[in-house]
Amino acid sequence: MNKTIRNGLVSVIVPAYNAESTITRCLNSISKQSYSNLEILIIDDGSKDQTARICEELAKKDSRIHLLSIKNGGVAHARNVGMQAARGEWIAFADADDWMKSDFVQKAVSAHQKYGCDTYCFNNFKVKNTTIEESSPIRPSSKVYCQDEIELLMNSLYIPQKNMNSGELFRAVWGKVLSASIIRQNSLQFPENIRIGEDALFLLDYLARTRKVYIEDEAEYYYLVSNESATRSFRENYEQTIMDEYREMMSRFQQYGLNDQEASVYFWRVAVQNYMRNQLFKTSNALNAANSLKKYLSHIDEKKYLKIFKNGDSFRTKIKVILCQFGWYRLMGLFMAVSIKANGFERTAERRSTQESR
Repeated sequence: MNKTIRNGLVSVIVPAYNAESTITRCLNSISKQSYSNLEILIIDDGSKDQTARICEELAKKDSRIHLLSIKNGGVAHARNVGMQAARGEWIAFADADDWMKSDFVQKAVSAHQKYGCDTYCFNNFKVKNTTIEESSPIRPSSKVYCQDEIELLMNSLYIPQKNMNSGELFRAVWGKVLSASIIRQNSLQFPENIRIGEDALFLLDYLARTRKVYIEDEAEYYYLVSNESATRSFRENYEQTIMDEYREMMSRFQQYGLNDQEASVYFWRVAVQNYMRNQLFKTSNALNAANSLKKYLSHIDEKKYLKIFKNGDSFRTKIKVILCQFGWYRLMGLFMAVSIKANGFERTAERRSTQESR
């Protein structure tokens, strides 16, 4: 067993862009880790606010903090710069608006001493406004994955697995401690031509080289849910963006001998629903959104995948699939608009009920 992590350096990489309102909380949570042998690399991705100045002030108080300022190139490029600069034997990622529990790194160290894996993953908390909730429980709750089971983990990045939940946000690189030697020896990088899903593509490449992976259900990372994220906001070039991710994903699934046909089914199911939400957020007009979806589907040969029902599909999902199957895009847009409003009412009622019960 490699025990170097017992005292080994852990590099924590934080890409930051216009993060002046959240970067202090993020870096404080890393600086206060109970495991102290860290280097904290902030990659300022061309911020136009006070992010760099704040980081410089924090670095004066903690010599482990290092600021690298670069020209804006996106989060994938920033993470690649961070990996090139990292000196640690282990690498962890954090987003500038998130934070972690004080024992996050120590949990990975302790797990390594017990299991001798090369990758450690933990559950997370989702933060929505002032509400903090733990993500769906990981099943099994504490498990070492090796050999053929790692292939299941790779498939799970795009395909829900029966009797297994590797984590609601397992596709993200944060909440994990990764082997720097695997990354360096295989020259792994985040694909910089991809603007959505670059985490999952990187993890496919990384997991294909791993030997043993440990996943723990205990939540150690706080993820700030924002409507400004790439999957929740309107993008003018969404059609090309999603096609780029699809081609990269399919290429890897075929290269690594994974279930590419099943992955294709789920990819387009999620992509179409995200596309609808993006248009609705932008236009607040269900008919315009429906027309946009019709135009979007005319560019791809994946419409047939929308016809397939999967185990666990909700009633609402089945209705949307049926509407797409018959080309009733306007009705689908209206249905999604009503569903979004209904969900909003339900959440408001739930919050009021909770407040009243207190």
